[in-house]
Amino acid sequence: MRANLKNNQGDQQSRNERHTFVLVHGGWCGGWIWRYVAPALRERGHVVTTPTLTGLGERRHSENRTATLPTHIEDIFAHIEMEDFQDVTLVSQSYGGMVRKSSSHSSVGWCISGQHQSSAGQSSQAG
Repeated sequence: MRANLKNNQGDQQSRNERHTFVLVHGGWCGGWIWRYVAPALRERGHVVTTPTLTGLGERRHSENRTATLPTHIEDIFAHIEMEDFQDVTLVSQSYGGMVRKSSSHSSVGWCISGQHQSSAGQSSQAG
């Protein structure tokens, strides 16, 4: 299998389509950080999931001392696989940007796109 990365240009057509979003939180928090964003996206007809990475948030008791970036990349791969998603937009916050970027470059068999918004307000496209 090969990685299929899609560049999300934000054109009018893509705004009217239904997308699948996996929202990846930053360090020291969990999927709950997206509690206001996820419902807004769902109201617009999108599929949205907010997994919590191993050792963080409500999963802080689970492998907290051994969880690393590769563990968190695997968390996202496993989540996408278990949800049976095929075309995914990863959205990240803070440390989640490292997970998202690594997941996008390492994706196998999924079409993954996404954009990371930095704290300085600058954005960078995945790919």
